[in-house]
Amino acid sequence: WYSTPTQVNLDQATRQTLFTGATDIKLDVSYPNPGYNSWFGNAKVELIIQGDGVSWSPLGEMEVPVGAAPQTCTWPITVGNAQSLANGTWAQLVLKFTYGNGGSTSSNAVFHIDNLRSTVVIVEPPIADYFWKGSVSADWTGLNWTTDPEGTIDAGAIVSDGSKTIAFSAAESENIITVLGANQNVQAMVFTGGSGLVEIGGTHHLTLGANGLLAEAGSGPALINTTGQVILGADQLWANQSGTALLVDSTVAGTGKLTTGGTGTIQLNGANVHTGGTAVQQGTLVLGHAQALGPASTAVTATGGVINLNGFSPTVGGLAGSLGGVITNAGSEAATLTLDDD
Repeated sequence: WYSTPTQVNLDQATRQTLFTGATDIKLDVSYPNPGYNSWFGNAKVELIIQGDGVSWSPLGEMEVPVGAAPQTCTWPITVGNAQSLANGTWAQLVLKFTYGNGGSTSSNAVFHIDNLRSTVVIVEPPIADYFWKGSVSADWTGLNWTTDPEGTIDAGAIVSDGSKTIAFSAAESENIITVLGANQNVQAMVFTGGSGLVEIGGTHHLTLGANGLLAEAGSGPALINTTGQVILGADQLWANQSGTALLVDSTVAGTGKLTTGGTGTIQLNGANVHTGGTAVQQGTLVLGHAQALGPASTAVTATGGVINLNGFSPTVGGLAGSLGGVITNAGSEAATLTLDDD
């Protein structure tokens, strides 16, 4: 006998940016003794993820002993190419319960679920408005962009008002050692699979909006080394899904919170001054400076993944963590993490 599937909706506030890679969904589930027929067998619970334009296959069935204490059910998930999910959002977790063999129609046959959690939760990935072609020069202000990934439709001068997403690169792109040419303001920046080495330099500021930065599988390596600042225009996620490093030599500034994720490595080499805090939810964040995590008053959160001190000794304003976040020192020099929580 099966229950009517129970739908758990995830409101917008619980969602963060979608990117490819592995994560876990965890639920604490219990099945109190439902009365008669319970001796026929334990119950089972199955998780299905659905959303607007997106549907996953069932993620597996877990056994739930009748009358036992709550147990944690864990479903590993590997999300595929982010672009293939562009028109969908992960909006629903559908739970399908199987009562003990023979079933029960008792009103007491109720499952209890609590403590939904995951290292990563989901909304749409950023979708590019402009793709770097580089036909004219290495300057962002030049006519070097197209509106299609094939690189066939010239975009003219890009709109740099914080509403657009840019991607590196279009097919057969050139001049990938780029310079900003002027202060630039984008909603998000994506390094697409097969992009190869991309460098973003110059002397101007680059502001990133709420959709942050995504390095897709097969992209990179990528280097941001403008002598201006990389400004967090909002709380955002930088996700590196590639097998190469994302290196940021520039100073990170702004009031937003920087969260790093993806399965790859991000290295921050600047004396960063962003004040919204730094969090690691997946992958590895490597320090290349004692102030890479931000000023001494800034809080740090490790909800998953690894923070590698790399021989540097930062001071932070607070430290929190959950779900297996790790802080380590893989550098050749000793390192100390100091809490300044005055």
